[in-house]
Amino acid sequence: MVIINGGINHVVLLLMGLNILLICGVAPVLGNGEGEPIITVDGDGSDWNSNLKIADDPNEPDILDYGYDLESVYQFYDEERDTLYFMYTLFGVAGDVDGDGNPNTPIWSDPWGVGANEGYYVYIDTDLDNATGGDVPPFDDDIKGFELYISYTNNSVTLVEYEESPPEAYIGVEQYLADLLTEDGEHEVDAAIMTESPFNHVVEISISNAASLFTHPAGPRHYRLFGYGGTTLDGMPEDYMEKDLDIRIPDLDFTTEDICCYNMSFNGTADLPLANSTWDFGDGNTLFCEPPCMNTTHQYADGGYYTVKFSGNRTNGMYGYKEKQIYVDQGPSVAADSNVTEPLGVPSYVKLDGSGSEADPNGARSILAYTWSFDDWHPDMNGKVVVIWVNQTVNATLRVFDGHCYNETTLLIEYEPVAPDLNFTTTDICCYNQSFNATTNATLSNWTWEFGDGANTTGSGGDDINTTHQYAEGGYYLVNFTGCRLDNGECATIQKQIYVDRGPSVVAVANETYLTSPAWVELNGSGSRADPNGTRSILTYAWSFDDWHPDMNGEVVVIWVNQTVNANLTVFDGHCTNSTANETRVEIWYEGGPLNLSFNTSPICCYNQSFNATADRTLKNCTWEFGDGTKTLCTPACMNTTHQYADGGYYDVTLSGCRADDGVCGNITKRIYVDSGPTAKAVASKTYLLEPGVVEFNGSQSHADPAGERSISRYVWNFSDGMTLFGMVVTRNITETTVATLTVFDKTSDGVEHCSDKREVTVTVGSHPVPIASWTGIIFLFGVLSLLSLFSIVKLRYQRR
Repeated sequence: MVIINGGINHVVLLLMGLNILLICGVAPVLGNGEGEPIITVDGDGSDWNSNLKIADDPNEPDILDYGYDLESVYQFYDEERDTLYFMYTLFGVAGDVDGDGNPNTPIWSDPWGVGANEGYYVYIDTDLDNATGGDVPPFDDDIKGFELYISYTNNSVTLVEYEESPPEAYIGVEQYLADLLTEDGEHEVDAAIMTESPFNHVVEISISNAASLFTHPAGPRHYRLFGYGGTTLDGMPEDYMEKDLDIRIPDLDFTTEDICCYNMSFNGTADLPLANSTWDFGDGNTLFCEPPCMNTTHQYADGGYYTVKFSGNRTNGMYGYKEKQIYVDQGPSVAADSNVTEPLGVPSYVKLDGSGSEADPNGARSILAYTWSFDDWHPDMNGKVVVIWVNQTVNATLRVFDGHCYNETTLLIEYEPVAPDLNFTTTDICCYNQSFNATTNATLSNWTWEFGDGANTTGSGGDDINTTHQYAEGGYYLVNFTGCRLDNGECATIQKQIYVDRGPSVVAVANETYLTSPAWVELNGSGSRADPNGTRSILTYAWSFDDWHPDMNGEVVVIWVNQTVNANLTVFDGHCTNSTANETRVEIWYEGGPLNLSFNTSPICCYNQSFNATADRTLKNCTWEFGDGTKTLCTPACMNTTHQYADGGYYDVTLSGCRADDGVCGNITKRIYVDSGPTAKAVASKTYLLEPGVVEFNGSQSHADPAGERSISRYVWNFSDGMTLFGMVVTRNITETTVATLTVFDKTSDGVEHCSDKREVTVTVGSHPVPIASWTGIIFLFGVLSLLSLFSIVKLRYQRR
């Protein structure tokens, strides 16, 4: 009798579920647009990593319903979505009561999916306190202390919390009864098995807003879990497992302290006990300790910045670390200076100064002591600044100390007898003739001048030490003046390189050297130069001619040329002269010649070009032929013009014209390229949405004319709902069917925009209609199910007999 009632209950529940399914239809559960989760509750199980397993359970030989014999349990906490996931793996097919490998047949003994008399459960102790919460009902008082549980039965999933009022719940029906959703107002729970072939051995369950479920010290990584599965055919539960889970990540930190020169102490802390620790000191050295060494020291080879990492593992393998940049004091820098910069010639007091020394500016120390030591008769001295009497060469060593590190340097103070201090200057007298004037700080007994050209002169006693010398030509000369002191016999020589002015260079040019008609010609001597290495300048410019022109004076002169003429320029710098008669005369040829034309073009704006022409003579008229079938005739000549082309591409442009003075005509043809402008291409990451969502609009395939010299300057997106965005790639939320128009502009290298192009892309927002079953189909299906129910009753009675 119990078997019959059980069978009838299966059939009635199945009929009710199918009727609800046919009347309401099947609609997909859509996401919230936040991106794909790491784990999807779909009954597939392929997105679980083997490292997420937290417990195993042996195969129970006395459990006949292998779909409810638990093999292992997996757990994963998605911190980004605050969602806790569970997965049971089974020795049999999930939802299979009778062990035939199908969770859906036969329908009278194994209802579709997880039927009303089947169930998978997850109990959670959210405060790690056995004295609070409720019991697991099948075990009465043996297993207790759980604040909530998730029930997956009757193809529905429910969150139940042990509180005075029952939780709010909404049970939705998913397509194929495979992915079911229940809400309690704050948390969403989800569960699934595979109800379509190929069937598998996986049950997946999840709950959202997981962190708010727990009370310290419990959390999504630290709690007690009890799970079981079974059917009422053999009495639930059939198999269960219990697990205390603790996968908290240890929180580590450390501080440092300066011990002595480059030696640092490290003091680590952790909120949870560690099994081992590793110190990475940032200089290539590490220290591993098991058990952990929370405090240690390390000697660095040098100061500076180091990135130190303190890490460790708990006994359960959970790993944590803390990484910091520390600074190791580099110790003091030392600098010693004195008030003498040259060797001493007589005994003198010398001040030694160590104030340029400093502690490491990036550290926290200061210099505490300055100690001076010497390699002569001086005793050691202390102080930042000291004064010593120097009557011989001495090395002074300064050593500074900052309380941890020392540094030192040595300063050399030289003592040498004093030789005479000599100097001389030179003055330009006339062409290549120089005067020499010497000075000294002592009385000389004798001296010698060496002029650098092989000539020299000497003197002594009361002779005049100043002299003159005539060079043969200008240029550089090394002059030596040597003198010996009368008082100590010490001699010295001073050598200088002098320059003897070479005189002026002459350059004469004409602005026209070939004429085909009489014209004024400018003769220019400004290219003439006085010797650039000298100190003179050109004073006069004199022009002479081999035709009827009189002599003329001036840097620039203008003459009327109606025949071939040679012009000669002579320049004078106050000492020397030079003439083009010694170089190259300026010759101006006069004869007729052809007309020379030229032009260039540049873009103004889209397909609009400017043309600028030049001619060697004034034109009385000209004609522009632009290569697109149009032309312009100008009288008088239009040397500059513009033209608007209909499209970009290559064009052969011809300019022709005739001279105004002699009527000679000519022409020039050039091939130009008119930029074709940019090409816009707009692409949407999605062109069809079932519901509002985020769409990326990409204009990166747009390009400027590849044959031109422009580039894309900006991208403007105008949407049909009035929004405007800027950029090659933009992203926005689409809530209704929207037309996006991309306009791209191109620019030349000077930043001026010229042309634009537009393209449209449409994103459609809609939904697929859900088919509604007809009454005829419902009645027919009801009849078939009634026959199946009668067949099940007859078969059960026959089995009882």
